[in-house]
Amino acid sequence: AEARRLLNGAAFVIGVHVRSRMYPFEATTVPDLSLQDALDCTENALAAEVPPELLTKGNIGVFIFLASPSVEVKHAFSRRFGARLRTRYAIETDRLRPEGDLDAAVDLALLASSDALVASVHSTFSYVAH
Repeated sequence: AEARRLLNGAAFVIGVHVRSRMYPFEATTVPDLSLQDALDCTENALAAEVPPELLTKGNIGVFIFLASPSVEVKHAFSRRFGARLRTRYAIETDRLRPEGDLDAAVDLALLASSDALVASVHSTFSYVAH
């Protein structure tokens, strides 16, 4: 249902996972995020990965699916990519709750079904989606 809601009519999807710190104990294990680098990398992936015939049609049906627990990241991607962005805002990010596991599985499936993937390094979530 989520794939239909978010990606209906998609001709090409760039899946993006931006890993951010979710818990205090990750301060020493999750590197600092360069949001600008993530935005630029996604822009470069659009230019490099989208088939030329879709670009000549005005990018109709070319979407970016963003999976990230960070609302700040989602807002920045929305400002940069506008209506092209597809993401899930109302998700449970606490993986200690069953709803958090379910939302993570949905995001993982959507990422895995993308035509191209922009992934965070040091992220098993991105690795599995790939």
